Amino acid sequence: MNHIEGNATETLKAQRPRINREARQQQILDAAIACVLLHGFHGASMSEIAKQARMSVGVIYRHFENKEAIIEAIVALDIAQLRTDVAESLLRAETGEHEFSLEHAIAFISRQHERKRSALALEIYAEAARNPKVEAIVRRSAAIERELILTLVKFSASPGLSPVELDARADMLRIIADGMTVRGLYATDTDHTALARVLKPVFDMILHLDRAATRPYLTR
Repeated sequence: MNHIEGNATETLKAQRPRINREARQQQILDAAIACVLLHGFHGASMSEIAKQARMSVGVIYRHFENKEAIIEAIVALDIAQLRTDVAESLLRAETGEHEFSLEHAIAFISRQHERKRSALALEIYAEAARNPKVEAIVRRSAAIERELILTLVKFSASPGLSPVELDARADMLRIIADGMTVRGLYATDTDHTALARVLKPVFDMILHLDRAATRPYLTR
């Protein structure tokens, strides 16, 4: 084995515990989500989660201190997806594609209307109303979400807008997203393509409200 092969082998060995740990944590989160959707957060005990994950309770506690830590990790997954979405939107804008495409609108609606995702989000919100620790998690998550969306709004809007105006646009986008998440629980027959055709110009209008007068669909 030459020097390069030896270094590659050592690197793989060093990475393996981290990869295994991440895979184990994801397995626990998948089990926790399944239990929450079936029993709610109160019914999803650590023992139930361990049974669903086919692990011992001790293994669960080695990865997550308590159920609140599991909730925080679940919420972090959603934030990670939003970070990716915002980064992709900024990249498209940098290349001159400022408007939402119909395909992106459909993808957004499909994700927000995904019934499992909606049910999980509502369970988290309900638990936040009862549990101060979960409420703190949700508030931190909302603050990060707000900053990410505000970054997109600031990039898209014309210079000179006040912080109040920028905040209002970001809040409007969040209101639309939250509303779709709630509807995802029961609006299973929604035509995503038809809705996307209506939603696309709405997104464009919010992001570029100062250019509204030049948009044909706003003057009809």
